[in-house]
Amino acid sequence: MSDDRLVTEELLNMVRDECGSRSIRNQLEELEAIEPELKNWVARRTCHVTLLLEASGIASELVSQVDEQMEWMAVVLIEALRRAHYELWLEMAIGSRIEQLDPELSKRVRKRKGRDR
Repeated sequence: MSDDRLVTEELLNMVRDECGSRSIRNQLEELEAIEPELKNWVARRTCHVTLLLEASGIASELVSQVDEQMEWMAVVLIEALRRAHYELWLEMAIGSRIEQLDPELSKRVRKRKGRDR
């Protein structure tokens, strides 16, 4: 049976480690610059969940922790999918639109490909 997964555990761990070296605010700013609609959607959904948690009476410190974890999860998943899609089309789309939007992405993907060999 062939494996058609785009995102592997290795990729998720690598993205998590790289994203973890910068603050969530920096990550969200980068996401907004590259994918503003995704960033806005994440912000709206996170706000909605935060309001539900606050309405339930959960301590504000816990609400803040949950909020940050949701943001991290979204950032890591979006970045992992972006890299996986880029890697999928890398050899077929030299000078692709995604590379124009984020030139550093090709370097990160090529770095991963070097590890896989």
